[in-house]
Amino acid sequence: MQAQRALRGLIHAWHAAREQDLDAIPAGVREPPEHEFRHAVLAGLASVPRVPGPENSTKQKPGRELPEFCRDRRSDVLLFTEDTSVWPANNISERGVRPLKTSTAATPWTSCTTSCSAGPGARPSAVPVTSAGLRARGPGSLTG
Repeated sequence: MQAQRALRGLIHAWHAAREQDLDAIPAGVREPPEHEFRHAVLAGLASVPRVPGPENSTKQKPGRELPEFCRDRRSDVLLFTEDTSVWPANNISERGVRPLKTSTAATPWTSCTTSCSAGPGARPSAVPVTSAGLRARGPGSLTG
């Protein structure tokens, strides 16, 4: 609950800073919820002890990995507090850091000539061969 409250406060401050066209959340506003978040992470780590063993091969208890991540990558987790161009929600933030990957694999109903030059809604000119060796004429076609 403490971490949730701290993050909600930081996200609220982020929205206020964006509305004022600030580059970052002012330090006086940012520091108390950051401090609360840091202590919530430490409390979470203290409440779920680490399972002994090799780090990469020992499965930890549920609730241990997220506080470890927040502790070890605090600057990444709270990056939105220092740069208002970074969104606090994960999906939007990652799109800014890493471009959205689009599928480049060809499907059975597309070919370069149809998808590149015919435009949207064009029917493919290539007719794929099904696993049974019959030529399919389109979705739902049963004859060869």
